[in-house]
Amino acid sequence: MNNTYRKLMEQQCLSEQAKQAMIHNLQRNEERSSRPFFLRAAIVTACILLMVPLTAYAVETFFGISVVDIVMGNTSSNQLGTGYEVNYPDLTSRQLSDFPEEIQTMEDYRLVVYDSWQEAEEELGITLVNNAFLSDESVTKERAYDLKEEGIFHRVHCFGHYNGFNNQFYRATITAAYRYDNMHITLRSTVTCEHPEISKEEEYEMHWHGVQYRDRDVDEILQEQYLAENGINATIITVDRTGGKSTEYEATFSANGASYRITIKSYDKSKDNEAKENLLEILESFVF
Repeated sequence: MNNTYRKLMEQQCLSEQAKQAMIHNLQRNEERSSRPFFLRAAIVTACILLMVPLTAYAVETFFGISVVDIVMGNTSSNQLGTGYEVNYPDLTSRQLSDFPEEIQTMEDYRLVVYDSWQEAEEELGITLVNNAFLSDESVTKERAYDLKEEGIFHRVHCFGHYNGFNNQFYRATITAAYRYDNMHITLRSTVTCEHPEISKEEEYEMHWHGVQYRDRDVDEILQEQYLAENGINATIITVDRTGGKSTEYEATFSANGASYRITIKSYDKSKDNEAKENLLEILESFVF
């Protein structure tokens, strides 16, 4: 896994500020060093993917779809400060047999670029997203991510990070970006597989994610629960940005052995309310 970590670091393009934030948070979590190294490498992978490494905890399950708990530092119940962290302790990982043999026997870390979310699902051998909104022709693919391959940066729409240890797969995260009515939408899903050398607690921690902002960039961060008609009970985060920047919205939930994170923001601040309406419509459009 040492080679995995080094290769992963080489593939990332982080600003100096993001690197310092990652180092600071890794130092905060030094007391967790008793974890298996391959798990800590997976956590670092998640940190880099999210650009802001933090730790989190979560809550209960509603009809097989988990509600998310937001853990904040220096916050009140209505104004959540400048960052938040999410985890899913009631999420049940999938069986190894749910995946194709070439995925089951994965030895190490692998990064794969896809032309579509559906292509990623075909390789995984499972359906992660069945959503009419995101499948509509008015929602287009957006090449929003810079990935470095053989020294060259490529703008890509969808990619997957896969992790294996001792010739067995244990984690995959698929990420994609979309454009709809001058709005930027990102979709990320993480799925884990039971592994004989990974405890249940460690599996849960592989799903956490965190977001952190500088105080001067955010007026407030608010949280609310949203119960969709399809049974999804999601936590919605509203990030009110300073300087006339568009409000950012995020919905987080888990279902069918995977965690989900959807974010949306408008490139036109006057359409902030429409951005949130579209986020709710995306949640309502999921079918499990």
